[in-house]
Amino acid sequence: MNEQIIWRYTRNGILFGFIFPIIATIWEFISQGIHLTISNILLIHLDNPLLLMIDTAPLFLGLFAYFAGRNQLTAYRLNAELSTRVRERDRIVDELSALKNGQEINIQRQIAQLHATAQVAREATSTQKLDQILNRTVRLISEQFGYYHVGIFLIENDGKYAVLYAANSESGRRMLARKHKLEVGQTGIVGHVASSGEPRIALDVGEDPVFFDNPDLPLTRSEMALPLKVQERVIAVLDVQSVQAEAFNEHDLAVLQTLADQVALAIENSRLLSEHQQAMEELENTYNRQIHLAWQKRLADLPIAYVYDPSGVKVAPANSITNVSNGNDSLSIPIQLRGQKIGSLKLRRNGQEASWTSEERDLVEEVVNQIALALENARLIDEIQQRALQEQLVSQISRKAQSSLDLDAVMKAAVQEIGRVVGASKVQIRLGSPEIPAGQSSSFTSQDLSRS
Repeated sequence: MNEQIIWRYTRNGILFGFIFPIIATIWEFISQGIHLTISNILLIHLDNPLLLMIDTAPLFLGLFAYFAGRNQLTAYRLNAELSTRVRERDRIVDELSALKNGQEINIQRQIAQLHATAQVAREATSTQKLDQILNRTVRLISEQFGYYHVGIFLIENDGKYAVLYAANSESGRRMLARKHKLEVGQTGIVGHVASSGEPRIALDVGEDPVFFDNPDLPLTRSEMALPLKVQERVIAVLDVQSVQAEAFNEHDLAVLQTLADQVALAIENSRLLSEHQQAMEELENTYNRQIHLAWQKRLADLPIAYVYDPSGVKVAPANSITNVSNGNDSLSIPIQLRGQKIGSLKLRRNGQEASWTSEERDLVEEVVNQIALALENARLIDEIQQRALQEQLVSQISRKAQSSLDLDAVMKAAVQEIGRVVGASKVQIRLGSPEIPAGQSSSFTSQDLSRS
């Protein structure tokens, strides 16, 4: 299953990548007017370095999809582990429920706690939003276990402070409002647990040397703090306080630690999903910006417009049909590519049936969507061809400049080839600093190409 996820992503990336060499090859056959045969395919690839570059698209897209598949697999594994833990808790609850009638009150309390643990685990795995996971957890622990105060502290990225992110009590909400935080390893039982990674119980807070006497929680008599860890790394601390002394025992510790482990996985899963979504959004925004800038540059100096009428299709000024009225006889559909408007399609109909129906509008919109994709593919191929031409010119200039071992000959060849390629009227090349004192020599070559 794990390898299938990565393989599926990689396979789809490679298959998508094959679109580009196929389009480019077909374009070459059409433009050169030759027959589509295997031998011609080999010849046209060997003669055209651009096609060889485009042929690498499946490789790069496959690598990108491979890493995306690995990220998705990590999220699947976390979800699977959470589901396994939930099923295990449900199994334990069912086994203990079968013994309920023959057990003492203490066993009944343990069963109730395990039911609450399973419920908290299910609630934690039912959402991917961090704030909902934390708030549901503290609320359910407080309701099911009856504790005076329940709070969850998240460890900051630098590991210096544990910051309160969720609390059930009125006092806890006041602490949330002022962004209450404790220094890791320095302040209170929570700070101690965040540093050591080990749970701690204070059966009588007045006698515990690391207890922090919080004025917002004056009724606290006993406190228990448990680490929420992922791969032995403490990411949060669950803080539980009671108005009764000696309110916690080893069973409470075991049950709540199991719950804390499940919540830790839910928090980590939420973080990974958030990072993945953010990365995808950044990639999407970057790609959209590149498309916008590319089309803005492409159309800056030469807007393109074509007009069709009974006489045929012809090139026309960009505003040739902008004066079409906005009545029922006209229809204007924007040409959009990934949210970026790159043009518009305008239609006008004469005669008795001049109005446009909703079905016709839907049909035109679907056609416009396909036009947008075709235009983008054409722009990409044109851009690749331009880059290949530039690289070819650079290579040509380099070969001419390197054809001689004589310094002056190399400089003369360089200025001549550069001027010829870029169309400059005069090219000058100098070796050495312009501020060389009089009497010292420097290499200098200049060529006036306007008369040549």
